[in-house]
Amino acid sequence: MKRRKTLADKIYEKLKEEIISRKRKVGEKLVERDLAQAFKVSITPVRDALKKLEDEGLVVKRGKLRTVRGISAIELQDYYEVRILLEPKAAEKAAKNISEEQKKKLEDIISRMELAAKEEDYNTLDILNRNFDEVIYEACGNHYLKKVLSEILAITLPYREIASRIPERTYSMLKEHKEIYEAIKSGDDKKAGDLTEKHIKEAAERVLRVLRELEEKI
Repeated sequence: MKRRKTLADKIYEKLKEEIISRKRKVGEKLVERDLAQAFKVSITPVRDALKKLEDEGLVVKRGKLRTVRGISAIELQDYYEVRILLEPKAAEKAAKNISEEQKKKLEDIISRMELAAKEEDYNTLDILNRNFDEVIYEACGNHYLKKVLSEILAITLPYREIASRIPERTYSMLKEHKEIYEAIKSGDDKKAGDLTEKHIKEAAERVLRVLRELEEKI
């Protein structure tokens, strides 16, 4: 069953779409009171939505001032190049080091992803997708590799999410996650690395295509 969306969820999703689609410009001020008036709500859900956008790196807070922090297609490509270099290595190491508890976590995440996909619950899928990656980073056993990849994931995630919210892509993504999980579970480090590299390259192409199309409309 889908979780009922709160006012904060709805405001967050609207602002996120506006930031990524460039309707809100980089550096634009986001004033709580002005947004509350625009959305016809109290300050609290606006503040909660802005905090979530901060956590995702789409909004920057300096003192009491919040502004939009977008990234260009060129910057995003740079981030993905680093992911393509490092994430397959993390998957390879995870295949060698993963614990039984971590295997169960991945299996549970995939089961929940299947249910969310059937219900077209994209918010839950976004969270589970992130959780899947984070378990692999943890399982790789290298603290510094985990730290770097987690930071890059936080920056690229909002853009990846907006490009993946179509049913066809949802099921192909789910299939790719299952294949990566099976390779890690069986200890096949080479296959885990190869599948991860293919998965990220395809994701990068799709996300960058969407972002470039948005930039061309500006």
